[in-house]
Amino acid sequence: MDADGDGKVADLVLASGTSRQLGSTTTHSVLEWSGDSVLSRCPNGNPGFQSQFVAGSAVIHTEHGDLLLIRFDKGTTCIDSATNTAGIKLAGTVVGGTGRFANAKGTVEIHGIAIPEVAFDESG
Repeated sequence: MDADGDGKVADLVLASGTSRQLGSTTTHSVLEWSGDSVLSRCPNGNPGFQSQFVAGSAVIHTEHGDLLLIRFDKGTTCIDSATNTAGIKLAGTVVGGTGRFANAKGTVEIHGIAIPEVAFDESG
């Protein structure tokens, strides 16, 4: 996915964790960040490079098999090369789901820390 036509493709983000509201979850996200980064202070207080969110969405799988669908509207990521972490802030809209989330609607904010892993296919 290249939502803004700048040649930079989206990231696939696979995460698992526990939420007070949802219990154990696994999340699959496709997120595209701007190619332009600016020097900034990351959420952990260290200097880093911040990029703006371009486009993306997520599917959250709960331990009971229900799905929650989210479309993100805005956000930032800040890469801290000293700790190899990315501070991520996203805001978006819940657009439905399955099971107990079949008619879900509302807004969501996500604040997290990720450890980026880079993978390339053999063709480069």
